[in-house]
Amino acid sequence: MLKAIRSHYLAYLGFITAIAMSFAGVAAASDVEGAQLRWDSANLTNYQFTLTQRVMWGATSIVLIQVRAGKLVAADHIIKRTNPVPDHPANDGSGLRKTIDALFQDITSRADFVEATFDAELGYPVNVYYRNPDFEEAVDQLEIRDFMELTDEV
Repeated sequence: MLKAIRSHYLAYLGFITAIAMSFAGVAAASDVEGAQLRWDSANLTNYQFTLTQRVMWGATSIVLIQVRAGKLVAADHIIKRTNPVPDHPANDGSGLRKTIDALFQDITSRADFVEATFDAELGYPVNVYYRNPDFEEAVDQLEIRDFMELTDEV
């Protein structure tokens, strides 16, 4: 019985993953290079964004990332769908403590990278997909939203 449920669940996840990936264009090497050139030429060092992590079983974490002078200065959980909900910033071991430059580094170096889409104007990644470490047929997603440049004032 459990094997049948797991089999149906994995088939469902594969179907959902295929649908989700059909809406996002696969990032060829030239797409990544072009996006990174746009990002580098924007020369933004003070910015913030929300970074949402969605994993295949539906857990979602949202972190507000703040970068000053190109360095991560804050990564505060907005939503953490685990039990218990942490009452502290995302710790140093968290995969959610990312600047845009760190996300580009992951895209170009991680073996589990699947695909990405990028902001047309500034080039930062909007959606990044990685193979799930537990189920190779499933993907996890990082999504950047609410990107904004910050003033030099702290």
